[in-house]
Amino acid sequence: MAYNYLTLDQSMILIALANYLRDGTIQQHFAADPIIQRAFLLLKAERFFDRLSCA
Repeated sequence: MAYNYLTLDQSMILIALANYLRDGTIQQHFAADPIIQRAFLLLKAERFFDRLSCA
């Protein structure tokens, strides 16, 4: 079980590092997916950090 968690952690670190070193290539690749673009439309409507919604 611990091996699976270690693998997940290492893979996320590796992808984050690759994304940083390649000027956001990984993020751009996933953002170009049509399914993700539809999700972006839904996320635009959300106000995640609006102080009024937290009150």
